[in-house]
Amino acid sequence: MKLIRLFKGNSSQRVVLSRTLESTIFEMVFLVLAIAFWASVLTITEYSSYNKLIICLILTVVGVVLLVSAYFPQSVNMPVTVSTPRQCVLAGRMTRVVAIEMLLLAVGEALYQHGVTHLLLVSCSIMIIITCILFSVFIYLAK
Repeated sequence: MKLIRLFKGNSSQRVVLSRTLESTIFEMVFLVLAIAFWASVLTITEYSSYNKLIICLILTVVGVVLLVSAYFPQSVNMPVTVSTPRQCVLAGRMTRVVAIEMLLLAVGEALYQHGVTHLLLVSCSIMIIITCILFSVFIYLAK
């Protein structure tokens, strides 16, 4: 089974990553966390405060979009040009990790909306920034 398929386009090369066990595990972890998060949020939220959860919904949709874009590493806006197969795999892994972190950011936002301290919100934001910086360095070094 080929991990990477290359498509020759008019202007550039498009790379599509195939599904692997690792990608399936990331997607299942995201799905379980999302179901648990939304089940708990919808049971503890009053009907009048559903409009406060729009940010959590947007962060969850961003996480799903990141999981889909992990199969197309050139579609992710990065400071490093992805050119080798190893860089493509690392870019896909980075987007999957950031997708799970987006869901954790949604958890922090929901807790903040319910009056809990904003410490989880700030720490998740810092974690996303550090993850993107570290993976960008790893991708750059994987030439």
